[in-house]
Amino acid sequence: MGRKVATVLLLAVITLSAGCSTLPAFTRTPARSLQIYDAARTAVDTRLAASAFFAQKDAQYQLVADAGSFATVHVSLMLQESVAGPWVGYTGDVALHQVPDRWESQGEVAFSLSPAYLPRTLSGHTRCVAGLAFSADNRMLVSGSDDSTVRLWDVAAAQVIRTLSNPGKQVCSVAFSPDDKLLAAGANDGAVMLFDRRSGVQVQALGGHDGKVFSVAFSPDGGQLISGSSDMTVKVWDVRSGKEIGSLCGSEAVVRSVAFSPDGRMLAAGCRDGTVTMWDVAGSRVLHELRQDQQAVLGIAFSPDGALLASAGAGQTITLWDVVSGRKARTLTGHTGWVTSIAFTPDGKSLVSGSQDGTAVLWNVADGRPLRTLGQDGEAIRSVALSPDGSTLACGCADGDITLWKIN
Repeated sequence: MGRKVATVLLLAVITLSAGCSTLPAFTRTPARSLQIYDAARTAVDTRLAASAFFAQKDAQYQLVADAGSFATVHVSLMLQESVAGPWVGYTGDVALHQVPDRWESQGEVAFSLSPAYLPRTLSGHTRCVAGLAFSADNRMLVSGSDDSTVRLWDVAAAQVIRTLSNPGKQVCSVAFSPDDKLLAAGANDGAVMLFDRRSGVQVQALGGHDGKVFSVAFSPDGGQLISGSSDMTVKVWDVRSGKEIGSLCGSEAVVRSVAFSPDGRMLAAGCRDGTVTMWDVAGSRVLHELRQDQQAVLGIAFSPDGALLASAGAGQTITLWDVVSGRKARTLTGHTGWVTSIAFTPDGKSLVSGSQDGTAVLWNVADGRPLRTLGQDGEAIRSVALSPDGSTLACGCADGDITLWKIN
């Protein structure tokens, strides 16, 4: 991940008290926030003398401390690139120079900063967010919930664009078509609905499943849609006509997750009996039937180059499979609850997972090492989605909130 460099000339006058208290590295409120740390990274109580202090990107401030304070301090500064943009926590060490009655920074203080983006919360759903998907242009997010609604969000503004209500139907899965013109939603009554993204009008109702539709996915060219259901089938649909053109049965178990390979030649399904089945799309031929430790598979994802297939579920682990050989390539361990959803980053070097343990973890695919853990205050994560540019992670939670993290 890239490192940002900021030049900070600290001009706001502050006072450092001698008393120390434990404070988080970053805080979302108040907006006017600056926190100072000593060399041991112990937070020092900070009071701003200037009430008009407001941190913005590349703004210049001067740090002034009472005599007797630390000569070197660790600064945590809250910045916001725009009014609706995410809060960003910048940290760095600043050397203070002693003058007769105080310590102060001298001239411009240039230091490299690693940004730690604070999450934003999208609120509106009243029950579990079971499905999430980003638009191809990264600007929109669609969410499906047990509260019988599909919501379309403006990501930058963190606001709802449109709410689609489906009385009596819990929405279990959602997807954007590759051209962003259609939204697909799978419901608990077996229905698969297609909506015009601009108008919100339902343009197709695909009937054929006899149970809850846990997962939907468009083919890379947008011509087909696949759906996985509790009726133990994977159905293939022609998007233009709305007709069913195939029905696949793998391990005769509830299908929890489906995915197309990046080239559209293969599709895969993860099932509750712990199996992952891969088919050749053209001939509907089974290529591999993989088994993940007898534990229910809740999420699957192909790597961007199509070489790996990841599966995750009740076993609290993520398994990486070699697509050609069908052999297990690596196992990622660290979660303490069911892993409910997974997604690869666009470059294929990392993978993100969401779990009922309340965390989202970013993993190094090459060695299986966890790179970063994002907490959700203990609220179970039911779905995750990565923006196509790899910059934003969305986590759908059991309480109905959606959390957006900047990860790149």
